Amino acid sequence: MKSKELCIFLEHLRSSRNLSQEQFTDQVVSLRQYRRYLSGESEIPFQVIQQLAEKISVKTDSLLREFENAKIAETEMVLKLFNFASNYAHDEFTKLSKENPLKHVIDKTNQLMYQHSIILDEYYSKKIDSIEAGKKNAELINYPKILDSQIITSVEMLILSSLID
Repeated sequence: MKSKELCIFLEHLRSSRNLSQEQFTDQVVSLRQYRRYLSGESEIPFQVIQQLAEKISVKTDSLLREFENAKIAETEMVLKLFNFASNYAHDEFTKLSKENPLKHVIDKTNQLMYQHSIILDEYYSKKIDSIEAGKKNAELINYPKILDSQIITSVEMLILSSLID
């Protein structure tokens, strides 16, 4: 399980219940340590997950199930946005992104695809030129440093291939 992604999901739930981070972490873990979990600096122990889930009145198994469901829904949304951007459907892209703003993107791959989709939409709707789109995409995947990587994800490869244009 990816600890940082789960913490982002927990953070979203905490925020939606109007709990401060201090209230949420009280008698469970220090605020500083919680922020380390959120940033991915430290892995969150299962016992802490259980205690934080209790703080928001959610059973741990339900939390994990909802987490997986949220990741699937997020992936579907990001793919729809990407398809709209790729097919020059600017109005549909704008409408969908306004109706379902992705404030807390859970999955890193989805984050890359989402940002790439925004760049594509801006380029195809002529808000930015090809040079600016290329620069933004290169920055997004840390080009040219990514070429030294032994493993490149499919989304990184997609973005990398967009630089060829």
